[in-house]
Amino acid sequence: AYINGTIDQETLYVRVENNLTGCYDIVTLELIVDPLPNSTQPSYAQYSLCDYDQSKIGYEIFDLSSKEADILLGQTGMSVTFYPSR
Repeated sequence: AYINGTIDQETLYVRVENNLTGCYDIVTLELIVDPLPNSTQPSYAQYSLCDYDQSKIGYEIFDLSSKEADILLGQTGMSVTFYPSR
């Protein structure tokens, strides 16, 4: 476990050594701490659709990706994944 001493970004020097020969190499490792994305539950309590296709009563196709901008509060460069709640 390592706790970075510099906020947001820090450079570590890593020594990798062969135990048999004693040969080693030193490389740098950049630690970058990214802020958590902001997200929210959409402002509406439910996402409802009318059952236009009566052949499968009680079923309809929901386009959840249409709600991503609301969930991400307009942020870009992020992805949203949906999971069933069972």
